[in-house]
Amino acid sequence: AGADTIYADNQAFTVNSITSGTIKMWFTADSLTGLSDGSAITTWADSAGGNENATQSTVLNKPSYETTVFSSGRSGVYFDGSDWINATAASTVQNNYSVFAIARTDIDTTGPYAILSTRGESTLTYFDLKFQDGTYIHADIGGAAGWIDTSSDLNPFNYNTSNDYLVNYNVSQTGYNASVTGSTTGYATNSESWASASPRLYASGGIVRMGTLISTDEELTGTMGDMIIVDGSLSTADITVINEYLSHHYGIAMSGLSFGSDTLTGGTGADTFVWSNSSYSSGDASARDVITDFNSSSGSYNASEGDFIDISGLISASYTVLDTGTFNSTQNQLRWAQSGSDTIVSLDFGGDNTADWSIKLSNFTATNLAADDFKLGNWIGTNAADTMVAGIGNDTITGGYGGDTITGGAGNDTIYADNASLDLSALSGLTLHVDANDTSALSLTGSLVDSWANSNGALGAFSGSGTARPAYSASDGSGGRATITFDGSNDVLTLANVLGSTVFSADEASIFLVQKQNASASSSFYWESTFASNRVNLHAVWGDGVLYADYGNVSGGGRVSNTPSDFVGNWQLINFFNNTGSDYKIALNGATQSMSGSFSDTLDVTKTSDLTIGASTISSNYLNGSISEMLILNRTLTAAEDTSINQYLSYKYGVALSGLSFGADTLTGGTGADTFVWSNSSYSSGDASARDVITDFNTSSGNFSSSEGDTIDISGLIGSTYTLLGLDGTFSNGVMNQMKWVQSGSDTIVSIDYGGDSSGDWSIKLANFTAANLKYIDFNFGVASYRISDGGSGGDTMNGDGIIDILRGNGGDDTISGNDNADELYGNVGNDVLNGGAGNDRLVPGTGDTNDTAYGNTGDDVLVVTYGDNNDTTYYGGSGSGGQGSDGVRLLSAGGGPGSANWLTLTDGDSGAGNNITAYTTSTAGSATRLTFNSADQSGSIVLNDGSTINFRETDYIEYT
Repeated sequence: AGADTIYADNQAFTVNSITSGTIKMWFTADSLTGLSDGSAITTWADSAGGNENATQSTVLNKPSYETTVFSSGRSGVYFDGSDWINATAASTVQNNYSVFAIARTDIDTTGPYAILSTRGESTLTYFDLKFQDGTYIHADIGGAAGWIDTSSDLNPFNYNTSNDYLVNYNVSQTGYNASVTGSTTGYATNSESWASASPRLYASGGIVRMGTLISTDEELTGTMGDMIIVDGSLSTADITVINEYLSHHYGIAMSGLSFGSDTLTGGTGADTFVWSNSSYSSGDASARDVITDFNSSSGSYNASEGDFIDISGLISASYTVLDTGTFNSTQNQLRWAQSGSDTIVSLDFGGDNTADWSIKLSNFTATNLAADDFKLGNWIGTNAADTMVAGIGNDTITGGYGGDTITGGAGNDTIYADNASLDLSALSGLTLHVDANDTSALSLTGSLVDSWANSNGALGAFSGSGTARPAYSASDGSGGRATITFDGSNDVLTLANVLGSTVFSADEASIFLVQKQNASASSSFYWESTFASNRVNLHAVWGDGVLYADYGNVSGGGRVSNTPSDFVGNWQLINFFNNTGSDYKIALNGATQSMSGSFSDTLDVTKTSDLTIGASTISSNYLNGSISEMLILNRTLTAAEDTSINQYLSYKYGVALSGLSFGADTLTGGTGADTFVWSNSSYSSGDASARDVITDFNTSSGNFSSSEGDTIDISGLIGSTYTLLGLDGTFSNGVMNQMKWVQSGSDTIVSIDYGGDSSGDWSIKLANFTAANLKYIDFNFGVASYRISDGGSGGDTMNGDGIIDILRGNGGDDTISGNDNADELYGNVGNDVLNGGAGNDRLVPGTGDTNDTAYGNTGDDVLVVTYGDNNDTTYYGGSGSGGQGSDGVRLLSAGGGPGSANWLTLTDGDSGAGNNITAYTTSTAGSATRLTFNSADQSGSIVLNDGSTINFRETDYIEYT
């Protein structure tokens, strides 16, 4: 009985799992999340937390990621016999140290094949770990003057290509011991003293290399999973802890032991069954763990019993939950299925559609199992309309394509409406990226483009001249995005004298283009050193309606063609992919086209030519249409990378990929401080057609509570500063990335206009939410869109600067002034003066028995008073006599209006013609009631039951909740 936590094997292994030494470096293939099979590795992060990351910048020497390589189905880092990767040590490790490695080799003869090397600093630093000559595993320890012994071998031992090896060396000042899968039987152990000095693994600033020796020989053709380096003398217990983690994680049974099926019974109560990164349950029935009473301890199924399956620590990456569906070649795919009277829960790590881990729920009906019965940690949806319900804990949930319904559950969850942001700078081989939405890359004269810079900085800027310059528009692109339009007559942008190898490979390229063509006979981009015989070109489309893609010699195997439908006049996501001799693809909006011809020729990249956008100047073919973004990579992409870029462009420009459609995502955070994220790879329509919804923003308790701490993260949605208009703002022509929110019935609509055409291009709905309760600090904008400044304990003078200001007084009599934006000014304690300045300002006076004065000045300003503040305030809504803007007073927690328990009276102010605050129109929005005066700029007084009085002047409405 009771709410038990049952670990099938061990608790999760972390850097803090040992006590007798310090893990200085820890490289695990599990940390390489988000990579697809075959991806080149530029950086292998150090999971020990010391930021001693391993890197390789040379393309030909980069190891690659393999999704399914070890017998357990776990991923690894593959070295092809010419690859290596280096870490630079931040501190010295010597005297006592340990090295643990998971490795396998593809070659079992003629070695050696180096796994780890630190040799090269001096005779004091000399440690190499390798597969040696097809018969044994060997370590060189010490230099020529500092050997412990030359027989530091795990020998007799015959390694082969079909096994995974867990190797451990423990070195001390008096010798060493070594083991494979925990066994030292028959292997050399030395207890001699060093000939000179102390054993040093590496010194601060030294190189730690994986895949070859420091001298770049004895190259490994094989795979590594984990490499752990420990500083200090490990206890026997801690050696066992590390060995057991690696054994369970990679399914390598320790010597003399075997894996078995654990049988787990929770009993009554809400029990949690845990499988961590240091646990094992086989993908088949051979050593499959069993839960005997999942949500059924009473003898029959009872969902309210509250049992959980916690696999949040089993993998580092995100799960794709298929429910009772079938495996679909996705990494870390989780499913369950009925098997007789039992349910089998299966996980495929690498996406080869074979279960690598599984458990059995005895006497359990599969359809009773749901995703919220699991603690997953990270979770990715599919391209369908997914229903994703997480359990207790801090989950990260990513919706993907389609209209998803996502519920975070209890905990501080992070919910991505679609995808996380795509970091284009992390794409190896990206040689060219131009983006019309990056205003910092554009130089304009009026609307004409003088230059368009390459955003990744590797090349210079494309330039235009005279009457041949195309025109820039901030909002005429698809989805309200920016674009550059070419007139089809003579417009062109040119990057002169480009060496082919700086952009392309001889036989590989991946090109992405966002384009709309208005008329045929066009060239979208061009690089041509010799007419027709050595060029890269995209005629999309030519005068005959045919799409031609050229790579090499047009007449010698360098051209493919296709006649697409519905091309002219529509925005297209064009993907031109070439891997000469093996594969090529032309895709429109993600759909691969059936092409005629072949790419059997190669490109001579030693030649130099102009690279042009919008025309082929050699053959005088000009684009009549628009281009918003273009990327060129000099390599073949993995399938996952190709999908990521296509989805990034699809979401960004609102062009649905073929066979898919955008939908309205419905997001529910649940209790806890949840973060709702829209990135540069997400979509929510500016109108209601596919507008995403948050159902419980700061309201999971049923009532609004700002202390709940929910956040809307749009820091990755655009790459520049937002212009914040705030509550009831009005879009203005010519202002880019302007954002506002308004009440719409009982909901709040948050909208962004990207291009400044006064039309919403992106929006979300906060269901059953009062717009007046939304504040700037509820958002994460990323690039500084507002500034928070706090006063001291005395009387401060605080002035806004050029962006949105949130200025907060503290103690003392403060004078606080905003600028020309929509500012938020807080008086707090003291007799304060608040000056909003231009813009739609939010003025919040102080608390306590004080007298504040607030001036809205120009713009639509609002004074916000909370019942119980007990503060007298005089408010001037407009700027001087007559007032400017639609200015108001907002009373929070004020009760039922004039004459109610909290709000005693509403009385006229100065007498005179037109002064009649008793004449108003009543309206409601959400939980707020608004009294709009029939004549503008009224004056009067409000007396609240907390003892405070608000005297207002030049005010147009009063709103209360």
